[in-house]
Amino acid sequence: MRTTTLHIDGQSFFLDPELDTTSLRAEILAGSANAAFVEFSALGRGEVSVLVSPRTSARFEIADIQLDFGDDDPEHGDGDAPAQG
Repeated sequence: MRTTTLHIDGQSFFLDPELDTTSLRAEILAGSANAAFVEFSALGRGEVSVLVSPRTSARFEIADIQLDFGDDDPEHGDGDAPAQG
């Protein structure tokens, strides 16, 4: 699974996989010339609005991660392990 994380001034945002990161990069670049709010969807945080200015530090990180559901997940494992609760 490919994930994209946006780091802005020390805060990290896991971006919605459906988000158009090319457009978001252009908005951040435009905001770095003339301060502007940039809005995007972040997983676990909902809609985020960040003020971007010439002093803002922004970094995109794209990584491929492998999800490990373990053997006790009946949907992805062998299903023989008892449910935990």
